[in-house]
Amino acid sequence: MKTGRLILILCLAAALTVPVANAAAAETFSDIGSSWAREHIEALAGLGIVRGYPDQTFRPNRPITRAEFAKMATTAFTIIPEKDVSFSDLDGHWAREPILALAGAGIAEGLPSGAFRPDDKLTRAEAVSMLVRILKLGDVAGYTETASFTDVPPHHWAFASVETALRLKLLPPYLRGNFEPSLPVTRAETAAMIHESLRLQVTRGTVDYLDPGLNLVGVRHQGGVSDFTLHPETVIFRNTTVAPIENLEAGDAIMVVADRFGSPQFVKANGVITPSDVVTKVSNVTRGLLTPSDLRAIIAGDWDAVADSLKSVIYDELVKRGLTPVEAAAVMSRDWDSLRAYAKDHLAQVIGEFLGISSDLAIAVLDRDWERARELAQVEAIEQLLGGLLLEEPA
Repeated sequence: MKTGRLILILCLAAALTVPVANAAAAETFSDIGSSWAREHIEALAGLGIVRGYPDQTFRPNRPITRAEFAKMATTAFTIIPEKDVSFSDLDGHWAREPILALAGAGIAEGLPSGAFRPDDKLTRAEAVSMLVRILKLGDVAGYTETASFTDVPPHHWAFASVETALRLKLLPPYLRGNFEPSLPVTRAETAAMIHESLRLQVTRGTVDYLDPGLNLVGVRHQGGVSDFTLHPETVIFRNTTVAPIENLEAGDAIMVVADRFGSPQFVKANGVITPSDVVTKVSNVTRGLLTPSDLRAIIAGDWDAVADSLKSVIYDELVKRGLTPVEAAAVMSRDWDSLRAYAKDHLAQVIGEFLGISSDLAIAVLDRDWERARELAQVEAIEQLLGGLLLEEPA
């Protein structure tokens, strides 16, 4: 009887102390009661990621410094530096280690002068770009040319990062129409974006199986195999370029990033480079003017399968690149006999100079001698040759 009563008392005591422990863990602030970011700030405080000032305030509308962001980010995420870096103005600074960790991981950058300026204000564009890099999505670009914000057009240096953050629902809800990328980011905005980043569902592993018809990808990871049904807006990125689901291969290293609701937004995969990768890459470089089917037809020499208007565009591009009309026409018709009179070697030299490759490699590709081409260069060089030969990427 006494034993049972003792257990009951202990259980009641534990139940009563849980709220007290949580309250102690989560720092309370006197100035966030009406803040739109209160939920995010309190969540990060409970995790020990943010701290307030000695007067028990958080000062949510105060701009955050580069040093403060570094400290917050390295506390929230596992950052593994890949190289040693140094800055001229960090000796004795309280945030020296977090800053060096971010910079060593390729997430933060210093100035050309060798300084970091840790106490400078951080801009919205800089904060978003670093968060996207932390999420391993900094190299994912080219999946949209439609600007969601009037002041962050496609040519803006932070365009891809801002669009990625918006797609992942990381941005404050009041950002509509204008992003104001150069505006200092506040402590509240930073807390909200970091909290939303922590709520993303990220799965890493290898491709176990594929069902392109159902847009289904099976990912094998430490916990087993998870199925992901991709929706039409899911961005698939394989081997440095946006690709269709058909380009994925079993065994690819893969990362699936879903929003907090579990909807896959980005799929990033890496694996053995395939002919489909080459075709997709060149199609993307030409902004879709050359479709994958067009490129396969061109490589096969089946010009009849390519529209006359497309032939005309390619012909004009060849002439712009320095080929004579006769040389360009010979390339289009694969009439190498005619090219002998105009020096096929000269043609290869011109192409090589434009694309930064050897004449031997240019001749191998012009001859469709793919085995020889593979001996002379990596598939990336073939991508470069095809992309440059067919159409220059628009500025």
